[in-house]
Amino acid sequence: MKIIASLWLCLLAVAANTQASPITPASDNTILEKLGPRLQRPRAPAELVPAARQAIQLARQTADPRYLGQAQALIGAQWSNPKAGYELLTLQATIEQSRHEFAQARKTLQIALKQPAPSHAQAWLTLATIERVQANYAAADLKPSRSKANGMMPAKASKLCSASSACLASKPGCNRSWLKTRSARAIRLPR
Repeated sequence: MKIIASLWLCLLAVAANTQASPITPASDNTILEKLGPRLQRPRAPAELVPAARQAIQLARQTADPRYLGQAQALIGAQWSNPKAGYELLTLQATIEQSRHEFAQARKTLQIALKQPAPSHAQAWLTLATIERVQANYAAADLKPSRSKANGMMPAKASKLCSASSACLASKPGCNRSWLKTRSARAIRLPR
């Protein structure tokens, strides 16, 4: 009992020393934080998708959700427009998924998958990611034999997705050594 009481006292002492305190700048010229680069608004509609992708990539690299807000601002009036086209809808769903708005991202992806596109690979992978983070491994499995994604993405990507889902679900189909060597390689998917 004395040990537990001592541990609690130590924990309280550490917590008391780590409390946040307000920062009072010495002057109005003091810089509290330097923000990352602000992305330029594209001048042409063709530049919109690459600019939004860049903002999403910056959000991933820096773990700064403000870039997701910039990506949403770039999409602007097309946000929630079911006729926005496959690429914009997939980017919208990626932003929603990144903000843990899984139900809305799933709905957006279902709309995107009905749009004409050379490949729906990114939408299927984003949908699989949503299912995976919610522990719905059966739905995250993109085995070509059972998936609507069949023929829409490279076989290696589909197999990697299936293997990772099997491992997460601790199923017999899990081949950890295969997964480890393959996941270390970058797989470039068609957009």
